[in-house]
Amino acid sequence: MSASLRDLVDSPERVGSLAPEAVAAVIGQLILLLTRLLVHASVTPDTTETAQPVALDRLLSVIEVSRILNLRPARVYDLVRRRTLPAVRAGKFIRIRPHDLRIWIEKNNGHQL
Repeated sequence: MSASLRDLVDSPERVGSLAPEAVAAVIGQLILLLTRLLVHASVTPDTTETAQPVALDRLLSVIEVSRILNLRPARVYDLVRRRTLPAVRAGKFIRIRPHDLRIWIEKNNGHQL
């Protein structure tokens, strides 16, 4: 019985016992898996940026600001609309400067949002 890709992942030591004619099947399974991962990665929003420290020289999205402030995005949009939170338009998108956000947080520290 030939090993599948799943068998090799579960027991990598089985690679040595893989029959030469089974190599093509395992490589085919691997290519299918890689293709699925690439397709998934290209349509799934990248959420790793929330785990990374925010670079201070770039503009923040409303979603990023909502995560920082622990507010719903609709609330951040409302703060921007009422000009309570300074923001910049970048085409159809609203962005917030990290410096402006820091000042806003300091100014509103302890106040009800």
